[in-house]
Amino acid sequence: MLLQNIKLYIFSGVVLFLFFATYTTEKFLGIYTYNFAYWFFYGIILLFLLVYRKSYSYSSLIFVVLIVSTISIIVQNYFSITFTPNFFVFSEGDAYTYDYYGRIFANTNQYYERIYSKWNYDDWGAITLVGILYMIEDSNLMLNAFYVVLNIFSAVYLMKIAENFMDKKYACICAISFTLSSYFLWFNASGLKESAMIFLIIISYYFFYRNQKKHSIYSILICVFALFLLIFFRPAISIFMAISFVLGIVMKQKMSPFKIITFIVIVLLGISFSSFFLEQQSKFMNFQSSEELIAIKESEGMIKGSPMFTFFVNLISSVIGHFPTIIPDSKTYLSFFVSGLFFKLILFFSFVYGIVYIFSDKKITLVPILVFPIMEMISLVIILEALEVRKSLPHFPMVYIIAFYGLYKLKDVDKTKLNKIKFWNSLYIFTILLLTIYWNFR
Repeated sequence: MLLQNIKLYIFSGVVLFLFFATYTTEKFLGIYTYNFAYWFFYGIILLFLLVYRKSYSYSSLIFVVLIVSTISIIVQNYFSITFTPNFFVFSEGDAYTYDYYGRIFANTNQYYERIYSKWNYDDWGAITLVGILYMIEDSNLMLNAFYVVLNIFSAVYLMKIAENFMDKKYACICAISFTLSSYFLWFNASGLKESAMIFLIIISYYFFYRNQKKHSIYSILICVFALFLLIFFRPAISIFMAISFVLGIVMKQKMSPFKIITFIVIVLLGISFSSFFLEQQSKFMNFQSSEELIAIKESEGMIKGSPMFTFFVNLISSVIGHFPTIIPDSKTYLSFFVSGLFFKLILFFSFVYGIVYIFSDKKITLVPILVFPIMEMISLVIILEALEVRKSLPHFPMVYIIAFYGLYKLKDVDKTKLNKIKFWNSLYIFTILLLTIYWNFR
């Protein structure tokens, strides 16, 4: 079914490109053309890997990620410096902050007085990372180059994680499809902290599973250290991951259902009511009551229609995926996400089958990978932040693994049943194609 997904993905790109071409102004025609050129290029890479490639080595993976990531950053930086006086690729908020205080870090010894005392510690990681890199070369391009290297490592270790649940072929395509997705390449170019955060998430999961297969204090230490570092990027993510790891370990033990449920409840309540978790929950959710939350979101322009409608849209976005913004004229940076987000929408159907096979096959080892995205999805829906790709990005790699696990299992289904599944999959993709068109005219 993966082949069907890729073919329909390329077809959808042609339809959307032709449909919206006349709605794009001449000023942004270059960005519009690049976004769809990358759509087709991305689809061709996946098609080649699935149909024509016979070996799936880490060296080949590294080569593809290195070349594509580098070219993408060069092109996006070209557009950035053409339209704006910087290399932040139309994201000047936090990216500018990290750049500014990174330079202070690199050129002063007064770290606490001038930096850390002014910012919450969930930004310390990004500022410190940028500052250290600027000690080597005082340029945002240094951070871009570093993120290319991190993206290579993210791809390799994501493939290694996926190989625990599928063959090398599907694991390789899984890693490529995430690390070369257009939205993630944009984060590599923008100067934001998400690329480093994703690397820490993947590393933590890799060493968690490495320790499960072969107990090693070395693996435990690296896993815990990565979780610790995540506190200085987005603390709630570290907590969600720790919970998922605990649940994964508990589910592997030979315990009665009652003991398992009791243990899970105790762990969740213990963490939920600890002062540290409450502090992070408050920072992550940024509200004290539902009324205050709605008031904040209305002031930010994030309530479209009624609060109930906005909640419903956030729920759909969190579960199925984010509908892409195609025309670059208004929010230019969002248009860079278009091809990657549409492919992720396509993967939802396979993601559902992945969950089904996790339970039908009693694949307990996949529980940590499943629990983490579920917890973050629920949290983002509650705070009406599910529409923001940046907030949802941490759990995306796990969604890809589950979706490709579903695709891997579906390839062994008998032909009659598979044809029925393919029919419903085609209908689903056609539906999201129409909804994407509607979304861009809303």
